[in-house]
Formats: sequence, structure tokens, C-alpha cells
Amino acid sequence: MKNAILHFVVNENILGTDDIPLFRHALDTIQHHLWITVSILAIGIVSGHPLEAIAFTCMYPLMRKYSGGVHSISRKSCYLLTIFSFLVLLFLNSTVAPLLLSYLAIIAGGFVIQKSPLEDSQNILNLRQKKQYSHNSVFTITAALVVSLAGLAIKHSQVCTTILLSVIFTAIDILIISIRQKDGREIYHKMLCNAVLLVAMIGTYNLQGTCDGWKYQPEITASLRKYMDN
Repeated sequence: MKNAILHFVVNENILGTDDIPLFRHALDTIQHHLWITVSILAIGIVSGHPLEAIAFTCMYPLMRKYSGGVHSISRKSCYLLTIFSFLVLLFLNSTVAPLLLSYLAIIAGGFVIQKSPLEDSQNILNLRQKKQYSHNSVFTITAALVVSLAGLAIKHSQVCTTILLSVIFTAIDILIISIRQKDGREIYHKMLCNAVLLVAMIGTYNLQGTCDGWKYQPEITASLRKYMDN
């Protein structure tokens, strides 16, 4: 189909000879993104998660556009990594508790807002673009967090957790670029602090889950209280 469009454009003299390479690049880009979208939607339908697939294809590229992200060296690797990211998202969506995802997404959202827009060698921005991208990134991340957290507060929905995971994935992309661009010691120090915070959050969440479980085990609770009284 791409070749047919090119032949039509050339035969009808719609574009000049100098514009054909740029037009070919545009067609390749459209075809590339179309393949990714169709593949993710197909995986979502087959796996029984069509709404999650729609949420991912809408939110994740939008966040990456204004915040920054890692770019693969080829379209093939970009396609494979994006599909793999969606599969990982589906796995995390069904295994990680929404409360923990909420904590992580809030931290990730703050990190994205602080760092964005983070340029990659393939996407250099001028001052006006940086300011506009920064505003758009703040709005996109904030809106995503508010809507998804409000939705989870009303009713558990994997669509909401998909949006939260998209925020987390965007933060990971920006972190990778930061490691490439900045001094390693500074990045490793921040990663260590974040890891300690993450472990503390997971421990707090597990402790809360254990305490909640005691409510449904009166014998254990009574024995524990008797032991503490003694």
C-alpha cells in the first residue's frame, strides 16, 4: 500500500522530487505506529483486556511525546519493545496491588514532572518548545493521576491501573535517558534513595495487609492481645 501511494504521488506530480524522501519517511512512520497500535489492540482483544489496550495506546505515547522517552535504534526493535512493555503491563496489572501501584505512580509522576521534557539525541527542542512541552507534560501527568486515582477510589478498574502503569513506564524511560546524560554517581545515589523508599513502601503495604487479615481471625487477634497484656 505504501508503494502504491508513492507511485500515485509521483505519477500525479503532487510532490516534487526533493520532497519524496520526506514523504516516504512520513509514510514509514505512520505505518510503524499503525502496526504497533493494531498489534496491541489485537493482543488486548485476544487476552480479554481490550479497554486496557486502548488506554495504553492512548496514554503512553501521549506521555512520552511531551515528557521524553527512550528511542530504539530501529523501528523493529521499537515495535518489539513496545509490545513487550504492554505484555509486562498486563502481567503487573493482574499481580500488583492497586494501592502499591498508586504509591509508585504518584512518585513516578512527580519525577516525570520534575525532569520533563527530557531531550533525546533524536528529539532536540528549542526554548519555546521546551516550555510548551513542560506545560503539556504537567497537565497530562496530573490529569492521568487524578482521573485514575479517583476512578480507583470509586471502583477497582484495570483501566485505571493501566494509566498508572503508563506513568510509571514513562518515568522509567526518563530515568534511562538521565543515566545516559548525567553523572553516574548522582543517578546511582538517587536510585538508591528511591529503592530504599520503595522497599519501605512495600513493607508498609505488606504490614497493612497483615493487620487487615487479623480482623478476620479473631482467635489470632485474641491470642496476640493476651500475649501483649502479659
